[in-house]
Amino acid sequence: LITGIVLIVAGALFLLLTICLRSKIMAGSKAIEIGTTFLFENCYMIILPFTQAIFVLCTFGGTIVGVIYLYSQGERTSTQAFSLLSLNVGTIVMISLLAAAGIWMVFFFQGCNRFLHCSAVAIWYFNQK
Repeated sequence: LITGIVLIVAGALFLLLTICLRSKIMAGSKAIEIGTTFLFENCYMIILPFTQAIFVLCTFGGTIVGVIYLYSQGERTSTQAFSLLSLNVGTIVMISLLAAAGIWMVFFFQGCNRFLHCSAVAIWYFNQK
């Protein structure tokens, strides 16, 4: 009973929110319609996601290779059954910086792709014949 009441109240709140934001939802759907029309008329823009994927995969792969290389610079110490790898503080800092830079580069390439799409749509929209 409590779950049903909570769901009914949540549904009513979502309905009220949808009614209040109707104009924003309509503007968003119109922007998506304009963007899809742009992509339909300018087919060459379809290569942007593929180039973004190539850049992101290369950055991700380079980051993984760099972290593995830095991790391999540690000193191996053998104890009883397993050998341990001890890293000094400088190597740990370098691994952390490399991982952070790799993540930043991935998001940078995604941001560049979104910027290219948005600016191209804006230029097309305001320069239509």
